[in-house]
Amino acid sequence: MYNESTIARQLVQESTAILSRYGFESLDTPIIELFDSTRLNGTYNAATNTIQINRQMIAQRPWNIVLEILKHELAHLVAHKAYGATDETSHGGSFKRAADALNLCDRAARAKTSLVELEKDLSDEQQRLLDRANKLEALAKSDNVHEAALAMNRLLELQKKYDLDAWKREQASEFSTTFIDLGGTSKYTQWHSAMASMLGRVYDLEVILVRQYNALSGRFHNGVEFVGSVSSVEMVNYAWDFIANAMRRAYKKSGLKGLREANNFYVAFIDGIETNMTTYKESEPTVAAEGTIAADALACVADEVAAKAKAYMAKRYPRRRTVSFGGGYVGHARAAGAEAGAATSFRPGMKAGVKMIGA
Repeated sequence: MYNESTIARQLVQESTAILSRYGFESLDTPIIELFDSTRLNGTYNAATNTIQINRQMIAQRPWNIVLEILKHELAHLVAHKAYGATDETSHGGSFKRAADALNLCDRAARAKTSLVELEKDLSDEQQRLLDRANKLEALAKSDNVHEAALAMNRLLELQKKYDLDAWKREQASEFSTTFIDLGGTSKYTQWHSAMASMLGRVYDLEVILVRQYNALSGRFHNGVEFVGSVSSVEMVNYAWDFIANAMRRAYKKSGLKGLREANNFYVAFIDGIETNMTTYKESEPTVAAEGTIAADALACVADEVAAKAKAYMAKRYPRRRTVSFGGGYVGHARAAGAEAGAATSFRPGMKAGVKMIGA
């Protein structure tokens, strides 16, 4: 369990830094308290200038999520102290203006409060209906003409009755963020950079190597932050773990030894598996039918999300720079890694709600 006084001090420091970064350094830094709740992530009390952050959330969520909730409560502070919002709804125009000024991600800017809703796209009923629609869409690709036609008709009826496309558009237009924690003692290597860049390309994500506070250890950890569409952010967490574990197993089987050999093997493995992932992504069949979201509409939404993610990263990390990692070239390790990566099947699973993995 984390040290609460250390966490509170860190949150005070984060609050001061956030207000300063976005031009509100003249505002008093709030008092920070931790509290227990099964419903609320955080609260802001204007009378005492106090922000409360949920203990359970700090223990269960990565620090980047905690910071977004802190920024949500700071947006209430800014709305009240800087914009004079005293007679409007808590998530009215002044809050939205403050949320934009503090560069909140879409999820954190919502007026939702529960721990579950923070990372949830839809209600249980909406998700059940979308899962059913995804199954029908898969059946619509069946080689059995009668089965495919029946599935397509049912899919169109479901879409028309519940306006599923509107839900999908709402999901698709949001962006989110995630942090891959490399641990408190891990140093960045060439393969970390290669993996981050590759997954950023495959999933159309903004990516940065950055240190982030870890509540449980009380230290800053090296890691990788990804920003982009909700579905891609969800998949990149799984993809990182899958590929990292697969290449470690492959390296162990290779019989190679040494840090230089391992780094070269991993970099080449990542290049090899990227080819497989890109090939599958480009060849994945799609179903076009009346009542579904048109491909050009989806492309427009994707462009909108990409633009928002890029703007978010530019405001959050205004002094980003490109770095390179060396380590020496080891030819036989590169060859072995490339062969192992090319032999490993991983399907990127770009469709919402579907995670497709090869053996």
